[in-house]
Amino acid sequence: SLSKLDVFIKPIKGLYEMVAYLKANGCQLAIATTDKTDRAELCLRTLDLSKDFAYVVGADQVKRSKPDPEMVNLILARSGIAPQNAVVVGDALTDIAIGKNAGLAASIGVATGLTTTEKLMEHTEFVIKDISEMKFSVSREEPAHA
Repeated sequence: SLSKLDVFIKPIKGLYEMVAYLKANGCQLAIATTDKTDRAELCLRTLDLSKDFAYVVGADQVKRSKPDPEMVNLILARSGIAPQNAVVVGDALTDIAIGKNAGLAASIGVATGLTTTEKLMEHTEFVIKDISEMKFSVSREEPAHA
């Protein structure tokens, strides 16, 4: 039953704080997922985050999914954000690869269990244990975007 989704969908540590900080600093948030768009949007509604994410692109909206940059390129085109002003944050090697393939400023690996810290470090210099460890430096003159 859809009414019980909150039993299965739980926020990860630091999620609401990270979203609030980024939004307060003018960042636009987006999701690029190998799942279907409607399921990702349902998860956002369940977590009460729909209003915080400007774009949700699922595999059903593109011909080529991760690690192909098509999802990220679609988000960048819709938002008008240049690749050098965007980063990707993810817990899979395909997340790191999509950021690199799209030419983003950084790909941040999150070692939440899907991929080990060591494996992520083979692909990006930016690796954290969980998103609560993220530290932000957002410039007012040239806003960063996630």
